[in-house]
Amino acid sequence: DYVNPIPKKNNLFAKKFQQIDKITVMYSGNFGNAHSFNIILKAAKTLLNQPKINFFLIGDGIKKKYINDAIKLDNLINVISLPFQNNFDFPKSISCADIAIITMAIGSENLMVPGKIYYSMAVGSALIGITGSNSELEKIITKFDCGLVVDPENEEALKNAILYFKKNKWFLDRCKRNSHAAFLKYYTRQNTTEQYF
Repeated sequence: DYVNPIPKKNNLFAKKFQQIDKITVMYSGNFGNAHSFNIILKAAKTLLNQPKINFFLIGDGIKKKYINDAIKLDNLINVISLPFQNNFDFPKSISCADIAIITMAIGSENLMVPGKIYYSMAVGSALIGITGSNSELEKIITKFDCGLVVDPENEEALKNAILYFKKNKWFLDRCKRNSHAAFLKYYTRQNTTEQYF
């Protein structure tokens, strides 16, 4: 019950950062070694000519300074870097994402499942999974038809995935609906507790 879909027109975070009429692409979570960030920064650089697409990198961790330095170095005015949001602002920030980026570094495919995927599905974001093949992340996105999967070393594929969402609103809307519906059916606290037992 902590996070739910919030329409952008009613979302204080979306209003504050002027995202109501834009495509908001967001990574929200830990900036650690198990995640691929170069591909996001490179894709953002190639999309500087798309003012309706904004990237948000929200969180903290060992790679945060590197990311902030790269944003300044390349003058990525389409990328907004923010710290972890407090308990009041977090539901608003994460629900602002039209597209949630879920990353996994090469080699981590069979070692972890990024927990942030469930928050993003709970708010009804379309997903872009940056992951190698045969990961749990890829399986979830493919099974529920709620986004796209790109290789961790292919920034061109990430750029094209984001542009495809932008140019095909019907596809974006379908992925958002499927994402939220899958969460409600399979990943609520009640459902997962029952599966555990």
